[in-house]
Amino acid sequence: MQRLIRLISTALLFASLVACAPQRKLLPPGEIPKPRFVSAADEQYGHEVLSELSQQFELDRDDARVMRVRDVVQRLTSAAKANQDPWHVYVFNDPDFRNAAATRGNYIFVWSAILDDVHDDDELATILAHEIGHVLAGHTEPSPAEETRQMLAGIAGSATGQVIGATGHAGIIADLAEMAVKLSMQALLVNPELQAKELEADQIGLFLMTDAGYDPERAVGFWKRVQDNPNYSGMPLQFLSSHPSSSERYQALEKLMAQAKLRRYSAPSQDKQSHSRAEKVSRLRDDTRQAPRRVLHETWIVVEDSTTVFDAPDSASKPTTRLGAGTRVEVSSQQGDWLKISSPYQGFVKSVDLSPFMQGRDPAGFAE
Repeated sequence: MQRLIRLISTALLFASLVACAPQRKLLPPGEIPKPRFVSAADEQYGHEVLSELSQQFELDRDDARVMRVRDVVQRLTSAAKANQDPWHVYVFNDPDFRNAAATRGNYIFVWSAILDDVHDDDELATILAHEIGHVLAGHTEPSPAEETRQMLAGIAGSATGQVIGATGHAGIIADLAEMAVKLSMQALLVNPELQAKELEADQIGLFLMTDAGYDPERAVGFWKRVQDNPNYSGMPLQFLSSHPSSSERYQALEKLMAQAKLRRYSAPSQDKQSHSRAEKVSRLRDDTRQAPRRVLHETWIVVEDSTTVFDAPDSASKPTTRLGAGTRVEVSSQQGDWLKISSPYQGFVKSVDLSPFMQGRDPAGFAE
């Protein structure tokens, strides 16, 4: 057992040394990163994540809920001038799983329990602007530090099991000891960096939602309201948690509130107005007309059932047909949030309802 204690101590010491490696300097308050180029590899990676999640969670088919999330994302990404590439937004139906996540390729995932918890679109924007902040800041990119952490945590856990086996200890003691090493390694090697990224995404999100016309004070109000909710407050031992506590988050945001409010009230009046559905559609049309046209000639796959094909890149134009989930379409060009398809029908579809097709991926995973 003394060997085990020495092993854990050595692992912690080594981890603390590795954790001292310099990280990227955090962005100054108020700065919103410029959108990053979305490569085909990024699209493929996000598509793979969507495929895996779709096997575990059912896609939410409530159009009103899905469009609510997409409208907020559209408004936020327009404010960040990050809507040249499509944002793939998906809502999963699960009343108990409270989470939102983002990954490479401009993919954002929201679980329905979050929508049940937020009181208004300002609180929803708090969550979504945070996820968009992760993408804009490059937090979704893999790093050597993450690979190193996984390797060392695995080695430490394996070594612990060998020591326990040699000394005759087993059962729950072995499980707890191995868990202690793994958690300690993860906490010291990665979690300080992950917590810094979470707080940076909160910071970016605060100013992003402000620029989009949402009330930044609602971000503080949301985290205050859920600070005693175990679904949002994080682990009791923050040292071992990858997310800051709710209280830490709202306290950090409160320090930025004066700057955010000044930014809000000095912005053009039209950005501070609440936008009706008609105004949102009008803005979407303007964004589409101004967005550069990209020639693609690619195969995409429909991931949303009953996806509407329009005769023009405008939601108010005439619908011509509907496509089922799993249908492959040939895309000739993209402009803003719209894809022009040439087969099996001609017309225009919203890019959020499709994803680039990967050879070898069975599209059946997207069907109900």
